[in-house]
Amino acid sequence: MSQPDPASQSWPAIDEQTLRLIDEEARKRCTGDAAMWFHHRALLEGEFRIRNQGKKAWTGWVLARTLPQFKIAEASVIEGWRKFLENALLLPREQQADIHAINRAIIFDGCRRARNEQQLAGILQARAPSICEFAATGQVPFFRTFGRLLNPSSRSPLQAYDYVHAMLSHWLTSHLWLMPERTASDCLAGWRGQKPKTTREGDKVLWHFKKTKHGYKLKSHRPSLVGHIESDGMFILTPQGRSLFRSLIRSK
Repeated sequence: MSQPDPASQSWPAIDEQTLRLIDEEARKRCTGDAAMWFHHRALLEGEFRIRNQGKKAWTGWVLARTLPQFKIAEASVIEGWRKFLENALLLPREQQADIHAINRAIIFDGCRRARNEQQLAGILQARAPSICEFAATGQVPFFRTFGRLLNPSSRSPLQAYDYVHAMLSHWLTSHLWLMPERTASDCLAGWRGQKPKTTREGDKVLWHFKKTKHGYKLKSHRPSLVGHIESDGMFILTPQGRSLFRSLIRSK
């Protein structure tokens, strides 16, 4: 199993055309549920990157999905997205699966992540038809939240949820759920371009990782199947991990 080197690389960007195709496919799979749209979008993005890493990485992902504990981990991620929508996008659960749920969530998440007025303007232009539809149908709750997200002082604290978004997005396809917490926290920090440089920084990153994992009730494999990660990004499985994956290969 291999991934980008956690010590020196961040995840490569995906081109806009591919992202649009991923968004469309996620919309087809989610049946109008905003949390499921975020989940399928993360899976599709992750699988796109895994395929680009080669056959060995793809085989590792396919095998990981057959692990008995995978469904438990996946269910925890989906529930995590529901909480993310509540906390980061200010969307109560009753607004997460109606006919406007996905467009509402996309607009709110774009506003939440916008760092300046130029980025906000781009979101308004890209989503103008949906915003006009919300106005035409008298969606007052939408504009109440929309107004808050246009305010920089209200938006700034919500940008802290970028870490949560990254953890939920990479929990499955980047195999964070198979790693010890220290390894997973270091990998996530490295992939986000924020690898800790000292032991103290590493401890702080680990504390944040554990707090987020606990708060969003994300499930890891028990026991961890990844022992450590080589400098070239190769995942080294524990003896139990090697044994389990060999048994999965033989059962195919």
